Amino acid sequence: MEMFEGSCMTSTLAQERAGMNSLTNSGEFDKFYSKSHTFVKMVGEGKSNRAVFLVGRCGTGKSYMVLTTLKNCGLKLDKDFCYLNNHLTPLGFYEFLYKNRNKRVIVVDDVDTLLRNKNAVPLLKSILDSPTGVRVVKWTSSRALGVPNSFIFSGTLILLMNTVPKNMDVEAVLDRGWVAQVDFDDVGMANLIRSISKKPYREVSEEDRWVMSEYIINNATGENRISLRTLVKGYDLMKYTPDWKKILQQLI
Repeated sequence: MEMFEGSCMTSTLAQERAGMNSLTNSGEFDKFYSKSHTFVKMVGEGKSNRAVFLVGRCGTGKSYMVLTTLKNCGLKLDKDFCYLNNHLTPLGFYEFLYKNRNKRVIVVDDVDTLLRNKNAVPLLKSILDSPTGVRVVKWTSSRALGVPNSFIFSGTLILLMNTVPKNMDVEAVLDRGWVAQVDFDDVGMANLIRSISKKPYREVSEEDRWVMSEYIINNATGENRISLRTLVKGYDLMKYTPDWKKILQQLI
């Protein structure tokens, strides 16, 4: 899997995404992500330029599903689309959009905080919709150094979040795009983990993959502990040390 630029993706997160690269295919996406997968495919295939909002707890594979689906649609990272997982101010978001204005798709992860900023809402509205059909994005403050105060945006946003802030302004933003809730209870996450563990992962044997998935499912505590990221970390620990259980127990 390609490495993302440092400004877009940390090396640790990139390693986690790379580790998940062989875990899931389109069949799992259709089975477990259904509506959200359909929306992302529509964008990736150029059938829709409407924004996509994916909502769901961390560790459920939202970002991995999006990135892999776009690549399966033939889009190339850093050429056709880009990915950002840093927390942004509205100004930082504006500058990032301008610098990537020629990308077909822009994927932004963890936008919960951005949506809670009152200055971000009108910015997002102008990005997502326009009565004339031409989306002109503006930043009137002189603080936008090195970029113009306005530009035309023709790409498509895919925004990922854990929760939706409860206010009318955010609802007006969501109304301008496709919204999909990626909800897994503990049983659903267990089924997803078991399905994923059937897929080859580097040098980890089929038996060891099963052992790892069952260990995580039976020992994890807390709503965010059963996750695909934990599964990948467990595989890597299992390859490295026979004492993997002691270390993994501290993570789950």
